[in-house]
Amino acid sequence: MTEKKYKNSNLNNSSTISVVSEMVMESLEEPPLVETIDKERQKKQNISDSSKEFIKKHFPNTTIEQWNDWKWQYKNSITTTEQLQKFLHLSESETIKEDNVEKYLPLRITPYYLSLLDDFDASQPLRKTVIPSVNEYYIGKDEVLDPLCEHGDSPIPNLVHRYPDRVLFLVSNTCSVYCRYCTRSHMVAKDCKEIFNDFEPAFKYIEENPQIRDVLLSGGDPLLLSDGKLEYFLRRLRAIPHVEIIRIGTKVPVVLP
Repeated sequence: MTEKKYKNSNLNNSSTISVVSEMVMESLEEPPLVETIDKERQKKQNISDSSKEFIKKHFPNTTIEQWNDWKWQYKNSITTTEQLQKFLHLSESETIKEDNVEKYLPLRITPYYLSLLDDFDASQPLRKTVIPSVNEYYIGKDEVLDPLCEHGDSPIPNLVHRYPDRVLFLVSNTCSVYCRYCTRSHMVAKDCKEIFNDFEPAFKYIEENPQIRDVLLSGGDPLLLSDGKLEYFLRRLRAIPHVEIIRIGTKVPVVLP
């Protein structure tokens, strides 16, 4: 119902009736809540023809509702060579190291994102971003695990403070899709429980440095955190007076329907 404010507080009865009638008519013009929900549900059921073909071919027992469910997508992610070969014709240069997860960045692609890849063309740019290459496992003499030298700008765990007025706050080491160009592969998908167990020192550091006005939540992908955990970070940061901007570095809206 549209809210109307009237300057004349001394409305007579006829005026009051007129105002109420006008407000009732306006409320009738607005779509019912149930109808709105139904329209939103229908929107979520709409997928591209190519996605429909992909589902029919590879996930014949999957409903569109399941396909559009991010939890279903994450649960059914492709993580092994055996799985991937059922969808794509892998070239000789596309190799996956599955025996040393702590050393190499593992494979993870959601079914939706996989549906965007070319079945045969290994040179497709999108495909090259998520399918491991043999070149990935060659480490040159001048290469380092931390190419951006973030460790050098990390005064305390979970926090990178390179520029005076902003910090990078690492809150997770898990992603819904592992990009092969990841510059943080030394900690993403690795066993870093001790790093992501206590965030209070990071909050305290931000509180004690009033020049920090911009905080970028990253990782890993912050949007894979539970609602409660994400709210915990946002509330804590919003409570710091000098923090003006909170950003979230995420790929979730692109790789999960």
